[in-house]
Amino acid sequence: MMLNFLLMFGNPMFLCLVPGLCRAVLFLAQSYDAVLAQRIKPLHRVVAVHLRKISSQSGQLYNTSYQVEVFVGIYYIFLLLTPARNFLILLFYWQFLRMRYIQSYGIRVAFQNIRGSIDQIFYHPRCPAMLRSVWQKIVNFLYSICRIL
Repeated sequence: MMLNFLLMFGNPMFLCLVPGLCRAVLFLAQSYDAVLAQRIKPLHRVVAVHLRKISSQSGQLYNTSYQVEVFVGIYYIFLLLTPARNFLILLFYWQFLRMRYIQSYGIRVAFQNIRGSIDQIFYHPRCPAMLRSVWQKIVNFLYSICRIL
């Protein structure tokens, strides 16, 4: 629910920090669990449950960070229609996403999930055929300019 609120009302610059914060929280939880277990055992007994709860959610935190990275890129595209547009940030961020797509399997899965969600909307029986054809043309155009492998 908090992620939905951030995506709807958040500043795009703040949204760029969310993936890094998710990964940092996970890293700190795992590091503190190991360090406290060796050096400060009484404190470790108190916070171990919370640290392990965060560590057990590592897959979900990584998936959230990947999806937020892709959502921010899409959000920058929509910002082109507003007075808050910045074309250079859009280009730099999509170049960053392109590099992440090449290097990270999680980003690929996030793009596939978002594409699947959008396809469910446009391939619904009640969606007008004109919108479906526009969506197909956009997808074909993007595939033609973005062939990676």
